[in-house]
Amino acid sequence: MQAIQWRHAGVTLRFIYASVLGHVVCHRPSSTAHVHLDLGVQSLTVARVEEAHHHPGTPASHVTRLLRMDGSGVSALLEAEGQWHSESHDGTHTPGVPAFVHLSAAQRQRLREHHDAVLLEQRGVSADEAARQSALATEDLEHTSYDDCHGDPRCGGARATGLSVLSQSAVSTEYVGPVGIGTQRKPAACHERHHDMREGGGSLQQTAMCSDKDQANVWVVFDTGSTNIWINSDLCKAGACAMPGRARYSPKGSETYGKPDSSAYLRVKFGTGRVAGPRAVDDFHVGPFLVRNQAFSMIEEQVGWVFYDFPFEGILGLAFPSMAHGIEPFFDNVIRQKALPRNEFAFYLSKTSPSANAILWGGVDATFHEGPIELFNVSDAHYWSIDMPRFRHGDQVLLQEGDHRPLGHHRIPKAIVDTGTALITADTKSFRKIMAHAPTVPCDEITPKTHPPMVFTFRRQDGTLRDFELTYEQYMTQEVTDDKTYCRTAMMESQVPPAHGPAVILGEVFLRHFFAVFHRGDGKPNSAHIGFARAAHGTDVHQRLKTLTRSQPSFAEMHRAQ
Repeated sequence: MQAIQWRHAGVTLRFIYASVLGHVVCHRPSSTAHVHLDLGVQSLTVARVEEAHHHPGTPASHVTRLLRMDGSGVSALLEAEGQWHSESHDGTHTPGVPAFVHLSAAQRQRLREHHDAVLLEQRGVSADEAARQSALATEDLEHTSYDDCHGDPRCGGARATGLSVLSQSAVSTEYVGPVGIGTQRKPAACHERHHDMREGGGSLQQTAMCSDKDQANVWVVFDTGSTNIWINSDLCKAGACAMPGRARYSPKGSETYGKPDSSAYLRVKFGTGRVAGPRAVDDFHVGPFLVRNQAFSMIEEQVGWVFYDFPFEGILGLAFPSMAHGIEPFFDNVIRQKALPRNEFAFYLSKTSPSANAILWGGVDATFHEGPIELFNVSDAHYWSIDMPRFRHGDQVLLQEGDHRPLGHHRIPKAIVDTGTALITADTKSFRKIMAHAPTVPCDEITPKTHPPMVFTFRRQDGTLRDFELTYEQYMTQEVTDDKTYCRTAMMESQVPPAHGPAVILGEVFLRHFFAVFHRGDGKPNSAHIGFARAAHGTDVHQRLKTLTRSQPSFAEMHRAQ
């Protein structure tokens, strides 16, 4: 008997063989993988190898169904909810019809205006004049920032930036779902409730005759591009945040409310709008799991037309601590309290249905993706950012490793994965190259040759490169103009802060086709990684989501109870 070791793609295999028999039995250390090698035909059969750069498939502890807010208005959202709950609706696409990127009418209009503004600038029109003519100023990704509070003595004076939280641009899309805040308990002497998700039970332990419930249930934007946590509150007395039907948290009504260590009063800009309010501390409930003593800001003031059109009740940011300026972000609190069996969450976005989207907590579900989930290390733990050594459109290379060397330093392009960005965004140079090579044309004139695939190359955990491809149907959107259907790229020009670029932002257009897992490892930023697998779509997926979220009240039901 002899033994040899073989390492391939990050997997070490130990071969123990008997030359007389002409067979090899392979054992992988700390693994159930087995390999059989027939030396006579020199073939290798892999029965099962759980490679290090694949997600283990741990099932999710909880699934929250999300609604897509895309500028269509509340009536359209309620109609989509009704369709979702009907037995006949499966959200599949009509066979034989090109499945171009679905955008709302408001989003298509804003996208067209953005493209028109860029074309005017290319023709020598000033940026201000181009914006005036197209009624659109170029979107600035640093639109979320804490200001100086305009001299308010209560203000903490903090500054922070996020990628894409609630842009004033009608192109933006927000994915919202329910979160419970605070506690109402009866009788007053009742022992507080406790959930234990770590052992996989999730059972509710309460004293007999004890009844408690969330003080408020609000629908928040789940956003991987920021660490903002804002919750609508009854401190608001006028404006959009006080509109009838809007859920509001009451600090006086919660038995678990606490005052924060800092009494800062914050004002944060969202595009041309803003919100303001004091900080608070309370418990957050997401499905069956509990996060204690979460610091957040209460909305006391809300200014901006977008808040009237969009039923904004809060934001729950899921990015990294470097963006949080001293406040423990929500998911870092989840990690510290060991609220989930795995420190991860995943997003599934439907190609067509505004109601069939989900965030999976603590694991995944194989129904929502096809094939293994491949893992990519986060290389800039400020955003959910991974190395992208190359980005090309057909044969045209737009970004590649080595092109950018500021101050003599080697700079690898990044791909930032952001659930709060609707489209794919690129820097000025890359975006304008794409506009030239993939122009707006009648949809029936598009072919794979005129509009070739868009290819993003990422570096996997084992160091190998992996291409992710979007065909023209997956990056072009269509609209009817003068009785003719035109297609344009679902992309925008934008800049990320120089310290975190050059970068492409992969928003909803990408995530509708690729199931994404956001894993924090042991909680340290340098242990984070992102997983991608081809997203599954169709009747089976919708039925599975209905089963997993059948106890979640609809948006209409929760707001009737307000």
